[in-house]
Amino acid sequence: IAQSPFFIPPAVGDLRLHQLANVALLKSFTDFLDSHNLPYWLGFGTLLGAVRHGGFIPWDDDVDIAMRRCDYERLKKV
Repeated sequence: IAQSPFFIPPAVGDLRLHQLANVALLKSFTDFLDSHNLPYWLGFGTLLGAVRHGGFIPWDDDVDIAMRRCDYERLKKV
């Protein structure tokens, strides 16, 4: 079966392990934010990867979370 010319294989090796560790950190952090009713959203490459790749952009090695300044100030207090 021919693959799409736009197919990009997922990351492998250390980069993939790094991405999976980021997923675990993201889950813990978003659970914390949810428990304090602090709204957030994915941004930048993390959002693009979620939409375009159903996960990470294969070469991405970080997680981007965004929130409003007033919610960030509340986060600093908790």
